[in-house]
Amino acid sequence: MYSFWYTYSTGQGKGKRKDYPIEILIHSGNIEDLTYRPDEVRVKCQTGCSRYGRGTSCPPNAPFLEKIPWAKGQVILIAAKLSTEWKSDKVRQSKSVYIHYTWMDAILSKLLSNLGYQLIDEYGGHFLGTGYCKGCYKCSKPCSNPKRMIFSMESTGVDVEDTVKRLFDTELQWFEKKDPNKVEYMMKVMGFFPKKEFQFCKELLFISLNKLKSTQFKIGTNEFSKMLSSLANYSDKERG
Repeated sequence: MYSFWYTYSTGQGKGKRKDYPIEILIHSGNIEDLTYRPDEVRVKCQTGCSRYGRGTSCPPNAPFLEKIPWAKGQVILIAAKLSTEWKSDKVRQSKSVYIHYTWMDAILSKLLSNLGYQLIDEYGGHFLGTGYCKGCYKCSKPCSNPKRMIFSMESTGVDVEDTVKRLFDTELQWFEKKDPNKVEYMMKVMGFFPKKEFQFCKELLFISLNKLKSTQFKIGTNEFSKMLSSLANYSDKERG
């Protein structure tokens, strides 16, 4: 496992762009590294997620991992971790768990989904995303864009919480209604299954990340180092 920092940028133009430091963690292994508990995880989806049965890529429509023909061999797990310190003042003051969750999720899930599509373009293969499918703006039945439809890891029966704990030595944190600000960070994970197995390293991921629209400061440049340094020096007040 290895990690590095990435700056995610939203908006365009002076005064409109917002930049966030995201920790990227990588584990390159094989499918046996995943904790697979299909029945247990499926029950959690059914009882704990409002999207169960609604989306084309959501359970019970999603296949179990063992039924996906390309889900075998090498899998590259990529996690993105964002501190809740970067929530805006408006979000921080909200009493709605939904607001807190969706603000963080919008950044991390979009980053990992776009990265997954980029990896497919470069290496071929497929990926399992995080949460509900982000392939289209609005989900429809039947799927209007099946080539971009993505199943989440948990929808296929993977116990993401245990997998992350074992491979990244990190506990996933969950927002609670009684205190949405108690959470210190949000972490999301995707699994990339390349068409052909190869020696993966973080330098290759740098190249892929630098091609994303959210990358205003390319990894490895002086501008990137300066931005990371400036973000590290921000006060909690400025982060709003």
